[in-house]
Amino acid sequence: DLAEDGTYIRFTPYLRSHVNDNVFGPGEGTVGFNCDGGPNWDALGNIQFCSTLKSPRGAFSGYLMPKMVFCGPAPTSNIKSVVCFTAPRSGVYKLDARLAGRSNYGDSDSEKVGSTVGGSVYMNGKLYGDRKLVRGEVKAEDGAGGGRGDAPEANFENLFVLDEGNTLWFAVDSGDDGNPFDICSIDMNITELKNTPMITGFVSDASGQSLEDAVVSAGKFSAVTDSDGKYNLPLPAPGKYDLKVTAKNHVSGGEKGVEAASGETVSKNFKLSYATLAAFAAPKATPAKVSDREMKLAAKGYDGYFSSAAGAPFSFKYNGKTSRNFLVDYDYDEYTVKLDGNRTKKVQTFTDPEGVLQVRCESIKYSDFPTIEWVVYIKNISGENSGTISEFKGLDGYFAGGSDNFVLHRAVGSPCTADDYMPITDIMKPGASRKVGASGGRPTNMEFSYFNLETAPAEGVIIAVGWPGQWTSDWKCGKENMSVKIGQEYLNSYLLPGEEIRSTMTVMQYWRGEDWYRAQNIWRKWMFAHNLPQPNGKPFDKVIVEGCSSIFFGEMVLADTEIEKFFVDKYAEVGINPDYWWMDAGWYPCSPDPKDRKPYDWVNTGTWEVDRDRFPNGLREISDFAKTKSIKTMVWFEPERIGDGNSWLPTEHPDWVNDGLLDLANPECLAWAKEHFVKLVRDEGVDLYRQDFN
Repeated sequence: DLAEDGTYIRFTPYLRSHVNDNVFGPGEGTVGFNCDGGPNWDALGNIQFCSTLKSPRGAFSGYLMPKMVFCGPAPTSNIKSVVCFTAPRSGVYKLDARLAGRSNYGDSDSEKVGSTVGGSVYMNGKLYGDRKLVRGEVKAEDGAGGGRGDAPEANFENLFVLDEGNTLWFAVDSGDDGNPFDICSIDMNITELKNTPMITGFVSDASGQSLEDAVVSAGKFSAVTDSDGKYNLPLPAPGKYDLKVTAKNHVSGGEKGVEAASGETVSKNFKLSYATLAAFAAPKATPAKVSDREMKLAAKGYDGYFSSAAGAPFSFKYNGKTSRNFLVDYDYDEYTVKLDGNRTKKVQTFTDPEGVLQVRCESIKYSDFPTIEWVVYIKNISGENSGTISEFKGLDGYFAGGSDNFVLHRAVGSPCTADDYMPITDIMKPGASRKVGASGGRPTNMEFSYFNLETAPAEGVIIAVGWPGQWTSDWKCGKENMSVKIGQEYLNSYLLPGEEIRSTMTVMQYWRGEDWYRAQNIWRKWMFAHNLPQPNGKPFDKVIVEGCSSIFFGEMVLADTEIEKFFVDKYAEVGINPDYWWMDAGWYPCSPDPKDRKPYDWVNTGTWEVDRDRFPNGLREISDFAKTKSIKTMVWFEPERIGDGNSWLPTEHPDWVNDGLLDLANPECLAWAKEHFVKLVRDEGVDLYRQDFN
C-alpha cells in the first residue's frame, strides 16, 4: 500500500564493481543498500534487502515490497543496472531521482581520468523520449592514492501517467572509456498525485500522419507520444504553461499560455512541418565549444589507428588478398613533423619485403579540435608492373555503439531538383545497411559526402569523404557496432614502375554533448580555421559578391564587349558594387553559325581562345574597365570538356582526346594545358579562375 502522503518508497542504494573492471550486470560485482548499520554487501543475483529500510509509515522488510525490483533485466543491452516501479493502480506518479558517483579508479596521476554516471527513464521497457534524461560528471581529483572525487548531483523530475501494472524503469549506466565509476548512489522518491491538471492530445505531421516519439514539454515536465501520436502530459500544479513540441526531422511547434486548472484535462493537438533545407542549413544555435572529453576521444582514436599496421583504418586487395592479412608483415617505419601550432603530421610507411609495393599513410592530428584526417598512397617501387590492386578503401573500420540503434545523419547532394541538400536521417537497427556514393563521376551531384553517425545518445563521429570523382560508402549495422567502408568504387588495376595512386581523404571529428547540431557547429569552426583560404594570411571577413549578365545572354554566347561593360557600369551605378565581375561560359568560339547564335552553344568547347568577333580586344578590355570601378574579374573554364569534335583540340591533337574529355594523364597534353590556361589568365587580366566540370 501507499503511505498516507502518497510516497511509495524511498531508498538510497549504492553500486560497486571491482571484478576485472567489469560494471554492473548479473554475476559482476556486488551490491548493497545503505541502511542504518552501513552498507550490507551481498553477491549480485542473490540480493537481500536490509530489514531496516524506512518508509513514512515505519520500518518494513524488503521482502514485503514485491513491486520494487533492483538490478532486474535491463531493457537495452547498454544499460548496466535498473530499478523498476510497477504501478499498483492507475494514476499519476511523480518520479524524483538524484544520482551521484565516486571514482576510486587509478593508482597514479596518469590513471586519474574522469568518468560519468548517467540514468535513463524507460516506460514498459521503451526508452522514454529517446534520450538520456539525467547525466552527471564524475572526475577524479589530483593527489596521491585512488584519485577519488565526488560528482555534483544529477537530478531528474517528471510526472507519468501509468495504468495499473505499467512498469517505470530507472536505468543506470556506469561510465565510459573503460574507467567506470566505483560507486553510484541513487536517491529516489516515487509519489502518487491526486487532482493533477492534464494536457492531452495528438501530434501529427502536416499531412495528418501520426508522429510517434514526439516530445511535448512544459518546462522540465514532458511526455512522449505513442504509436498513435497520442500524449498525456500531467502537470504539477494549476497554472499557465508554455508548451513545446519536438520531433525528429520536423520543425518544432507548441503554444504559449495554456491554462489548466486543478483536476482539469485540456485537449491540445499539434501539427509539425517537415524540416527540409532550412533546418539543415541553419541548425539551432547550440554551444560549439570543444570539450576535454572530445579531445581525449580523438586522441584515443588517433593512437589506435596510427600506431601500427594492426590498427590501420584503411584496406585494399592485392592479387585478391586483403591488406589486413599481409600489411603486418611489411617493413614498418614512421616519423612525425609539426606543421604549425595546432597540427602534427605522422607519416607511416609499409614496405613490401619483396620490393614491389610501398604503402604510405599520411595522417594529421589537431590540438585545437577533436579532428583527425588521413590519406593513403600505394606506390610501385619495383622495375616491373605490379600485381592487381582493387577495393581500395580509405576508411575500413568499425564503430562501437552504445544503444540499440545507430542514427546516420546525411543529406541529398545536388541533382538540381527541389530536394537538393535535403537532410536524411536513417535509423539503423541491427541488420540494416546503406550504400551511399557518387553518380557519374561527380562526387556530390546525387549524395552529399558528409555524414554524422550517432553511435549512442549524445555521442558520435562526423565522417567526411574527400574525393573529386566516383566514391562509394557501405554502412552495415551489427548488434553492437557499425561497419563503415568508404573508398573508390571501381578501382581494379596495376601500377607501372614508379607509379603511385592515392586513396580518398578521410576526415573524422569525434563529438559528445547535448546533440548532433552542436557537433555540426564545431565542424564548421574547424572548416573555417583550417580549410578555407585566408587571403594575405587572414580569414574571410565578408561575403564575396559576384555580378554577371549570364541570365540575359545565354551565359556569354550572346554577349559582347559593350554589353559586358554596360552591365558592369550599371551594377556600380545602382550601388551594388560586386567584388568580382563574372564572365561565364561562351566567351570562346562556340556557335556553328556565328550569324545565328543559340544560348546553349556554350557546350561546344574545345577551342580555348577568346572569340575576337565579339571581343576584338579580348577579355582584357572588360577586365580593365571593371578595375576602374574597383571590381575584379572572374572567368569560367572547363579544360577537360571537349564538346565540339571540330574544334581546335580534337582537330590538332586527336590523340589528346579520350571519349570527349581532354586526356590530362598524357604528360604532353598536361604541359600544354598548364601553359595555355595560365597564359590566358594573365593575358586577359583575370583575377579569379573558375573551374567547372559538366
